[in-house]
Amino acid sequence: MRESILKQKYMARISKNSLMYGVRGMFGNQVVYKKRKTTRYVASAPEVDENRVPGEAEQANRDRFARSNTYAKTSIKDPEIKKMYEAMAKKNQTANNVAFSDAYRPPVIKGILAYGYSGAAGNIITIQATDNFKVTAVKVSIYNSDNILIEEGDAVDNGDKLNWMYTVSQANNNVAGSKIMVKAYDMPGNETVKEIINR
Repeated sequence: MRESILKQKYMARISKNSLMYGVRGMFGNQVVYKKRKTTRYVASAPEVDENRVPGEAEQANRDRFARSNTYAKTSIKDPEIKKMYEAMAKKNQTANNVAFSDAYRPPVIKGILAYGYSGAAGNIITIQATDNFKVTAVKVSIYNSDNILIEEGDAVDNGDKLNWMYTVSQANNNVAGSKIMVKAYDMPGNETVKEIINR
């Protein structure tokens, strides 16, 4: 039984075993016992080469993982935030799992719809932005063809969890070649940037 558990590549479940009740962590540097909500798991211990130097991309991913873990542990100490994350948790997920995922995955800007932008005040620019939890803010900056900032401000949530509307406030007499830069943010503070050149 023990040998078969150690050889498994995936975690095995433990159910109705009074001897293992409440057990968590690594034992004998061979097996790791985990618990997620009401389900307990046993897995082989990870193999780590302590002399291995991570590459640049791997180190960046480790740093991102560490930041996400810190955010998750810190954020759920707030009862209101924890409640929001719990509401999004799926089966065998905790608020901490959802908070970690939120921090690990930045928002996605799917599109900047500027076909209604002619350089006149009152024009509407639509931004399509999503997040695995929620987008909290979308900021728009407009530069003229000489890359000089004309205006910037906040887009307004359309209420459909996708579209954000930005109303132009300053006239732009040279629309061709203008740059529209959009920044989207989520609750952990991740920032995603996208820009288009108006033709």
